[in-house]
Amino acid sequence: MAAKILLAEDDATLRDTVAEALRQEGAEVIGVANGVQAVEAWDAAAGDPPCAVILDALMPKMTGFDCAKLLRGKGTDVPIIFVSGVYKSPAQQEDAKEKYGCVAYFTKPLDTARLVETVKPYMAGAGGAVEVEPLPADGNLLECPPLYLLWRAQKEHQTGVLELFGAAGERARVFVYKGRAALAQHSDPQLNVGVELVRAGAIDADSYKQACDLAVQRATGLYDVLKGEGWVSDAQARAAYKALIPRVLERVVALAGRFRWVASEAFTNIVPASSVPMLDSLLAGLRKATDREIEPHVTPRRPLRLAPGDNWMSFAGRLVEACGSDSLLRAINGRATIAQMLEAASSPGERTARYRQVFLLMSTMSVQASMEPIPMSGPPPVPVQTVAAASAAPAAVSEAAPTPAASQSQRMRPLTGVLPGSDQAPPGPSIGGPSSAGSSGGNMLSKPVVDTRGDASIKFNAAESAARDKIKAKFDAIDGQDYYAVLGIKTDATPADAKKAYLGLARDFHTDAFAGLNLGSGQVMLDHIFQVIQLAHSTMADERKRAEYDAKRSFEAAGASTDVAAILQAEAELHKAQLLVERGELQNAAKLLANVVSIMPNNDEALGLQKYCTWWQTKNAAAAPDVVRQLEEHFKKQPGALTLKEFQGRIWMEIGDLNKASAAIKKVLEADPNHQSATRAMRALQRKKEEADKKASSGLGKLFKR
Repeated sequence: MAAKILLAEDDATLRDTVAEALRQEGAEVIGVANGVQAVEAWDAAAGDPPCAVILDALMPKMTGFDCAKLLRGKGTDVPIIFVSGVYKSPAQQEDAKEKYGCVAYFTKPLDTARLVETVKPYMAGAGGAVEVEPLPADGNLLECPPLYLLWRAQKEHQTGVLELFGAAGERARVFVYKGRAALAQHSDPQLNVGVELVRAGAIDADSYKQACDLAVQRATGLYDVLKGEGWVSDAQARAAYKALIPRVLERVVALAGRFRWVASEAFTNIVPASSVPMLDSLLAGLRKATDREIEPHVTPRRPLRLAPGDNWMSFAGRLVEACGSDSLLRAINGRATIAQMLEAASSPGERTARYRQVFLLMSTMSVQASMEPIPMSGPPPVPVQTVAAASAAPAAVSEAAPTPAASQSQRMRPLTGVLPGSDQAPPGPSIGGPSSAGSSGGNMLSKPVVDTRGDASIKFNAAESAARDKIKAKFDAIDGQDYYAVLGIKTDATPADAKKAYLGLARDFHTDAFAGLNLGSGQVMLDHIFQVIQLAHSTMADERKRAEYDAKRSFEAAGASTDVAAILQAEAELHKAQLLVERGELQNAAKLLANVVSIMPNNDEALGLQKYCTWWQTKNAAAAPDVVRQLEEHFKKQPGALTLKEFQGRIWMEIGDLNKASAAIKKVLEADPNHQSATRAMRALQRKKEEADKKASSGLGKLFKR
């Protein structure tokens, strides 16, 4: 039986082209013109559903996004592939990936051959004519690196367990379900579910240690202990296992040693985490890999000459993101050897980047290799997004197709822009990729530099000139504006208000509103305007994203950092400082907290912990009431930080006011009866009371009591 594909595309010509290409691969194609028809076609095929769905993002009657939402609401996990000529930004692609679980995202003009190659594995799973070659069962990781094995597993939608045995005793296992990682394990004791639960704040370090001891005593798994004792919920455990997957993948991307692959679905009934895509994590790990880790894979291949291969356009555009440089894009010419390309590196850092590039391109079969020169008709093609990638955020969806230019000569030309009215090129490429806004609370898309030189040779009619003026005015107006100002809404506006404002702006600044007009460089401005409007709406309409955006604006207004990496590092240091306080290492904790507060000056938990550490090093009884008052102020602002209340009790206990100490610690235990640190404090307090009672009941105690 032929594999069935549902294709929704309002452009009849493109729909017919894609449908014919899929039919040539043996697929049965159900072609429809809008989202409503797509849902109807899905319902009509209930007994024999399609194995994949291809949706144009912007269609009449119902968008592809709304159609995907309805399909997911029906409980299906059918692979969804989006195609769009409007929603092209990485942020929009990431949003589609997060909300609808799409497996690929292509932008127009469409590379039909790549689209078909993406769909093929799903056709094979549905009984189509396509057959996927199985992964090798075992072998040497220098011949088949983890990056190659896991890339193939994702690309070919394979299911099984990959075991990795490092040469230095490192071991790891990745459980792959239909091309996505469902679970990952590693021999490093810092890469296990217990540490992840501590990092997430689900359990404390003492509970983790106790769980490890019980696991050894009972000869069972740590997960079984944590669940059996009721210390974590199913949701917390799943989240911890899911968070471990990218950490393990990043760690093993260039591992050398041996591997074993077992194609099996037997594990699917017991793994506790939901599956996630693997390639982005692998590329993130590659960016961290050192010469020493990659060199064993590359050195045996140094005599080989490289030329662009089957997957060149898929990965050449990701070299900056994954390797830190794309210096080999034009060096790979069929004549130069790997050794020559490595020796031509201008610095040690560039040499490392070249090692990574060779490793990535060879592991993903993006190049062909030969001991002899490889004939090439011209320079290697350069994906359009490659230049922008130097300043843009990483592509959100790993399978996203590069946007090919209209001709080979255009595709080869670097995308350097010039400032309007200037003959000088700017210092670096700027094609409007997302970046941090230049002003506080501004939008997240930087203003692109527009090349206006070509406009001089165009005779614009009156309608085109008016359209260009309208676009230019809006382009300048939204520069540096926050999302509220972009949409023209107040800070207390509802999601419905945001949607209404967005629809009005989208109607005025959608490409279709200027159909048939030659806009010249105004087209670049129009694309940027619509991206900003779309991103503003997607942020304002989503409660979580809006809260994060508002928090970012607040941080900026307070002079706090909005560097995500710095904030995450500060949060990790805060957790480490808490553990140090538990162990009594207050000086070391204070050093960490100084950095945490510099990054997050409004974090009441960090501020309170810092005040506690400072006081404890002197134990000044006269200053204690004021410190307790400050801790109470921080606690009122962050009532979930029960440690701040516990610290008040510990200070009172230290200066001998046991009644106030008892009152503070009781409040902690009322809020959380299982709060282990407060429980220990209460026991210590009871011992002090017993000692005080003994002294009071003895003559000596009475003598010294004042």
